[in-house]
Amino acid sequence: MEAKELALMAIDNSGRQIEKAYEGLPEADYDKKICDSAMTPREMLEHFSECYHNAVPYADGIAPDWGSYAIDDKSTANLWRVYAETRKAAIDKVATLDGPKLAEIGMGFMALHDTYHVGQICQLRVHLDPSWNAYAIYE
Repeated sequence: MEAKELALMAIDNSGRQIEKAYEGLPEADYDKKICDSAMTPREMLEHFSECYHNAVPYADGIAPDWGSYAIDDKSTANLWRVYAETRKAAIDKVATLDGPKLAEIGMGFMALHDTYHVGQICQLRVHLDPSWNAYAIYE
């Protein structure tokens, strides 16, 4: 298996984990957090989009301006729409990369970073509903 194939497979897997972690999350729970310093699931969707948005120019050598990205319409439907658009653009960009940029962006900005936040979402889900199956994120 080539590095690019591995990175794209990991990105695909982390995307499924995100979707499964959010699947069935009640609307009211999008604004809850596990502790004061954590992000809410709504904030995480915007954060994912910021990372994907920044991955594209970063791959071309443009340093990200972290924290300047904001989605005006923070409705759940719009956050998911922007998430899907920015994620697709980042995946398309990763598919053109090789070497260290492939590893840094494909694995760092996406697959590993995604799964870090998946764990946070799962922890919140189990906290709010102890019967929620945290293993549901896996195929």
